[in-house]
Amino acid sequence: MDPVAAEAPGEAFLARRRPEGGGGSARPRYSLLAEIGRGSYGVVYEAVAGRSGARVAVKKIRCDAPENVELALAEFWALTSLKRRHQNVVQFEECVLQRNGLAQRMSHGNKSSQLYLRLVETSLKGRFLGTHSLTTSPPEDGRGYRWWPGRLAISRQLDPAM
Repeated sequence: MDPVAAEAPGEAFLARRRPEGGGGSARPRYSLLAEIGRGSYGVVYEAVAGRSGARVAVKKIRCDAPENVELALAEFWALTSLKRRHQNVVQFEECVLQRNGLAQRMSHGNKSSQLYLRLVETSLKGRFLGTHSLTTSPPEDGRGYRWWPGRLAISRQLDPAM
């Protein structure tokens, strides 16, 4: 079963955050409310941010082919490079790469993130690399990440006037 197709609005989305202090139950990063639109390589949902309760748009981009990775990175780079807010562009909040229920927050140009560097390398080489060279262990938990045809999720603040 396709994990992207299985997620419906209303379900918890992205990794569950660890609560402050480490104990207690985790809450979802975003909760999907409704599908807003569908494009050639992604779906946009209206969602509620778990931490702030703000209404946001979450764009889920499938990274199941090198071309989709390239398109996702291009949008990520374009949104993070904006110096000022523009009335026709929603505010960029964060980019999260999710796989197997775990998520890693992505930073533009983060040369210390092996996952980010592998996505860039996949985009440049136009092919997925072997899993043996794509395993990293994020510092926030000891479990390793393995490459999978997954998805890149980008959240943006929704303007109530839109």
